[in-house]
Amino acid sequence: MNSYLFLSAFDILEQLDIFSLYVDDVEEFIESQTKKYERIVESYDQVEWGKDAWGLEEPPADGIEAYQRFEIFENYPGLLRSSLFVWLCTFLEDTLMKACGLYTGTHYSNSEIKEESLPLTSVKFSDKSSMLDKAKKCLSENLRSKYQFGASKEWASIKQYQVIRNCLVHAGGNLGHLRKKDRGVIESFAEHNPEIFSLFDNKGSIEIFLEKGFCESYIVLISKFLEDLNNAGMSA
Repeated sequence: MNSYLFLSAFDILEQLDIFSLYVDDVEEFIESQTKKYERIVESYDQVEWGKDAWGLEEPPADGIEAYQRFEIFENYPGLLRSSLFVWLCTFLEDTLMKACGLYTGTHYSNSEIKEESLPLTSVKFSDKSSMLDKAKKCLSENLRSKYQFGASKEWASIKQYQVIRNCLVHAGGNLGHLRKKDRGVIESFAEHNPEIFSLFDNKGSIEIFLEKGFCESYIVLISKFLEDLNNAGMSA
């Protein structure tokens, strides 16, 4: 009989459904604000700048401000999606760490919280492995999870998304600051997922842009992974 990890106790999948609704709200805000500034700029584009049109040598201050605000707002979609994505990555790490008992000294089984000392000697925070790798090691070795990480397409995809997350957090989204291996991962992701992820040239620097649908795709991915991980259970 399987011994389950944590999902039934903490309704993780229900939380992810709520996050999906939040993503929808963020995208609605982006769309509404984009249309707002496009209308403002369009209204000024219909007027010819200059003395004949305005009785002024220079365009009015509010016209200049409209353009400046629109240029700033062009960065909002990437900023909002990047912030949300990084937070979702942290949520996944936190969820797995709690499952391992690395935060609380407990692990969760059959919908009940049980105090238990786990032999965590093989998992050390002092090593240079990522939180995801630490969690995988703990789940596989300490909790004896039956989940097949090596054969999991979801786990492989999560690792790709993690490279994107690291680029955003540690390199400001600039591929020029990455190792060749990590650049290759991101370039391959962009090639295979052009509808949700793109790269652009910013004054000679190649940078990341998260398109609409990127955060949604990550939520679907980690939902599937966590559900499968939980259902796989642990060895007796």
